[in-house]
Amino acid sequence: MDWLNFIIFTLISSFEYVAGLVFIAALFRFRYFLRMKMHIFMVCVLLSYVSYTTRTVYGLAIESTLIQIGLMMLFIWLLFKVQFYYAALMSLTGHVAYGAVQFLLLFVYNFAGIFTLEDLEALIWPSHILPLSSSLIFLMISRLIIKKNWGFSFVPDRADEDLELKTRKITVILVSIAILIFILSSFHRIGITLISNIYVSSLIYIAAFVIFLIISINKERKND
Repeated sequence: MDWLNFIIFTLISSFEYVAGLVFIAALFRFRYFLRMKMHIFMVCVLLSYVSYTTRTVYGLAIESTLIQIGLMMLFIWLLFKVQFYYAALMSLTGHVAYGAVQFLLLFVYNFAGIFTLEDLEALIWPSHILPLSSSLIFLMISRLIIKKNWGFSFVPDRADEDLELKTRKITVILVSIAILIFILSSFHRIGITLISNIYVSSLIYIAAFVIFLIISINKERKND
């Protein structure tokens, strides 16, 4: 293991996860997430380690994304005490939003010739500019959401409200989440692996984020 690359990757990747969790906390008005600094630190470092090992050791670039989404769901569900259905919605929304921002920046950097896709795959400088700038922009968006008091409030805090779900409903929810993840990963593979086109990948993530926003807006209206 190249320890220098591992440390750099861990620091940058952890920063990305921090930005993602801050965005999720801002968008779904779970501001108390931001006070759980040790929980967030542990989650981000662990996810960074999983990302590094699955990508560099086992060569599972596409599968690594799915593993990280699944782990993020579990962390939000267990550590932050959010019901699993909502934890899945929050995780997927945060992931596709970050993916949309990052792919748009990737297009700009690639067009400007700052770095190549080969540099990005090899995780070498100056491709580190992409995750760092993506995270900064994501944090600025999150701050704007908090400042303007935007976001959704329909997600119940299980610590305050423990909702009972019937077995059939739980089954439907889990199947729906599995289908959503499968569709997202399939589109991701089409855009990155089969077509190798960042335009396609950008449109896929933007479209997915819009879909999750529509779902959240409809849910918010029903709860009003």
